[in-house]
Amino acid sequence: MPGIGRKTAERIVIDLQDRIAKEQGARAAVAKATGGGEAGDVVSALVNLGYNDRQAARAVQEAKADGAAGFAALLRAALSRLGKG
Repeated sequence: MPGIGRKTAERIVIDLQDRIAKEQGARAAVAKATGGGEAGDVVSALVNLGYNDRQAARAVQEAKADGAAGFAALLRAALSRLGKG
């Protein structure tokens, strides 16, 4: 980037390494908890709506346990659960 020297760029990289590692760890935990696929997509949608990773993953797991299948059904069931809490 124009105007950013070597030292500043190195400092930015060092400062962001921890944040990136933490984010990747959280995403891996969510993918493992939900099994990926449609459930992972629903968790991602919930996170984009403002819910945290753990809340979203737990709501999706409970929705799956109750028999919800498919993206739309999982999303509706998970949102219902999150609305009650």
